[in-house]
Amino acid sequence: MRHFVILLILTSILTIKSHASCTACWEMKYVEIETTKGQLIHGYVKWNKVWFGNFGEKANSMDIPTTFPENFQKYYQNWKNGVSKIKVYKKLHKIGDNEKWSGYVLTEKDILEIKFKEIVSIKKVVNQVDNISGAQELTILTIEAIKLFENKPYHVDNVNDGCRFYFLNFNKNFAETEFKKFVKENMFRNPEKLVENSIVTVKKCFD
Repeated sequence: MRHFVILLILTSILTIKSHASCTACWEMKYVEIETTKGQLIHGYVKWNKVWFGNFGEKANSMDIPTTFPENFQKYYQNWKNGVSKIKVYKKLHKIGDNEKWSGYVLTEKDILEIKFKEIVSIKKVVNQVDNISGAQELTILTIEAIKLFENKPYHVDNVNDGCRFYFLNFNKNFAETEFKKFVKENMFRNPEKLVENSIVTVKKCFD
């Protein structure tokens, strides 16, 4: 039950434009990956060419390709025995429309880790949504939590604590004042109570 609660309350970093100096930022690229086992895997990978800065002086001497996925592959190939796996997000779930908390989330089942040494080729696939950007980690929610977004929340509250936290109420039994009081009392000390009462937390940060 505790594991379920943790998954449900993990918060979202949504639609944040990558900044030239922001190493926490990324853009999603939709790709087709061919593996040494003959599999063709489709999904999104995170990318930011600023990450080459992690190599320090070595980055200045690299022959870095300017296009994706060539620069993506070059980046991982130059990790010394390091990042041996990449994460592929097989599906992203959009929540909201044009609200301030709108963006993309995923479930645990949407995440696939592939060993880089098992990749034969990576191709960028066209005709996919390619303007998804953000920072830090994507939100992991349960399908049950994602389904709540099929309807509009009854109320929305937010607080700023370095990042902005949005609290979305899908419980029709809460009046607005009661909902805000409940959030204030439980948002940090007892976040599982928010989950139990159909209140979803969305976190939005800026670089």
